[in-house]
Amino acid sequence: MADLTSTQHLDHLKPFGHGFEEPRFCLTADIASVRFFNDKQTVEPRHTCVMVRVPDGVEQKIIFFNEVYAELRAVKSAKFIVSAARPVYRGAESLTLYGIDFDV
Repeated sequence: MADLTSTQHLDHLKPFGHGFEEPRFCLTADIASVRFFNDKQTVEPRHTCVMVRVPDGVEQKIIFFNEVYAELRAVKSAKFIVSAARPVYRGAESLTLYGIDFDV
């Protein structure tokens, strides 16, 4: 799975955009939990957050924006297509995986 060092290597490939899409990765993992984040205006579920356990036992979050995948609650593992980023929040850098697609 991608780590912070791997995402630093991706920075050298930027900028991504039309004709040069951001790299995508395939990840097969056990699902630890699934929860939904609500839309602030409608209070309806809007985003899916999947916590997965990778082979070394570490849990990692995959976030699917603007998609609600309730079917992920019923499965124990899945294959995910993700993109990786390393946002900085309050001075702390972390690995974030953005879900693109999945297969159960």
